[in-house]
Amino acid sequence: MRLSGKVGEEIELALVNMQGQSIQQRGLKLSSVEQSEVLNIRKSSSGLYILKAIKGNKVKTIKVVKID
Repeated sequence: MRLSGKVGEEIELALVNMQGQSIQQRGLKLSSVEQSEVLNIRKSSSGLYILKAIKGNKVKTIKVVKID
C-alpha cells in the first residue's frame, strides 16, 4: 500500500478479519512524503479483511479480499 503525509508522522496500520479479530497491527513513522508498506497475509485464510490506516484522528478503511 502507499502511504502519504509529512515526514515523521506516525501511522498505525491494523488488519482485522470480519469477526473483528486482529490479524496484524503495525505502527510506523513516515520516512518520506510518500512511502510504500507491505503486509504479508500469505498464512491467513481466504476471505474478506478490513485494513485501517490511522493517522491522528483520521481513519482510512479499505476492504481487502484474499483469494488462494
